[in-house]
Amino acid sequence: MSAITIHYPPASGAAIVGDLAPAPAIKSEIDALWEAATRQSPDLFDGPVLSVISLSANRLQLARASYRHVVAARSSPRIKELLGLRPLAVSGILTCPQGLVLGRRGHAVSTGAGLWELAPSGGMEYEAGDAKPDFTTQILKELREEIGLAPDLVRVGQPVGMVEVTQSACIDMVIPLATDLSADEILAAHRTLGSAEYGELRIVPAAELHGWPGLVPESGAIIENWICVPAGPS
Repeated sequence: MSAITIHYPPASGAAIVGDLAPAPAIKSEIDALWEAATRQSPDLFDGPVLSVISLSANRLQLARASYRHVVAARSSPRIKELLGLRPLAVSGILTCPQGLVLGRRGHAVSTGAGLWELAPSGGMEYEAGDAKPDFTTQILKELREEIGLAPDLVRVGQPVGMVEVTQSACIDMVIPLATDLSADEILAAHRTLGSAEYGELRIVPAAELHGWPGLVPESGAIIENWICVPAGPS
């Protein structure tokens, strides 16, 4: 089981300070691993991602990287160690009147196929010239792409913390979202406008999430630390 670290409160500041620059000796290995991955999964896209360089005093320093670095690190423990890649991501806690939104990852995704996770979620991207990450923009982009909901249909809260999973080295910023849409309306939006990221969507009452089987580690940690938190002594 992968070790999990909870960072609370979340980072109060974040800055993009450079680029991930693999040594020439391993760059060719990274390229070869990426080419092998795209032959197996032609839909893979080498988009921009951010990697955490340091997390101290709840401040994040980030480097620009790309998805091929993520794929190479997952494929080779040696490359993972040499790169020191710590991808930054966002995980939403989307609530509606009937409960919270869970998605079962589709069988075509590169990791965690068939597992459940809080939706929406996804890796942090960046635009040229960005000096800091925009967590709100990213979670709303994931919301539209994965579930099919427009940004004006939800209210976005402030980040509540971060979850770091040792096995993947990924750090997720946890962001609450709320909508007045019904469960049926959310499911209909996913069927008609959502992507294939989730093969199935469910709306689950908070009380039923504790011990939900087949969760990705990040979502399990979020549920236990921010949703199904045991009540203290009265």
